[in-house]
Amino acid sequence: MGHDGLMADARASLEEAFRKELSDLTRTYDLNGLLDSLPREQARFYGCEAARRALAPLVWRSLAGEVLDTSHLCALLSISRQALAQRVARGKLLGLPSERTTLYPVWQFDGSDVRPVVVDGISSFRAHLGDDVDPLMIASWAQTPQPELDDEKPASRIAEERYWRSVVVSAERAAESLSR
Repeated sequence: MGHDGLMADARASLEEAFRKELSDLTRTYDLNGLLDSLPREQARFYGCEAARRALAPLVWRSLAGEVLDTSHLCALLSISRQALAQRVARGKLLGLPSERTTLYPVWQFDGSDVRPVVVDGISSFRAHLGDDVDPLMIASWAQTPQPELDDEKPASRIAEERYWRSVVVSAERAAESLSR
């Protein structure tokens, strides 16, 4: 079966599971009367919200690009989960929260360690937005073409080890703009 067939199967499975769960929840909590009295636009709103929330982890995973999970990265770096978590907490590594693990975009690694420019970029965001800056914000910046980089994505420049200083300047400008 080709890629399109697998995608269709996954989509059909998702839709089937959603319909079943909606039916089960409606029956379990006796929501039919409430749903029948809901204005059409409000029902559409709830449906859209449910889809957005359900697919948010997949959307972020797609936007982050290729990623490693915690167990794979621990093996790659030969460190414990605790040491990995400490690196993330100290801003030495970008970790994206996911359902059951943390995901680490591969563009930040040179094969055996974190590229120094990643730490500089995270530091720029933390300096302007605080130590608890949302890692998804940094990932979004890294995957979005930036004017300072001739409309290239910072992640591409980092992965290709090109023009790191301009990547840090871009991070500084983005963080400063977000802090206003």
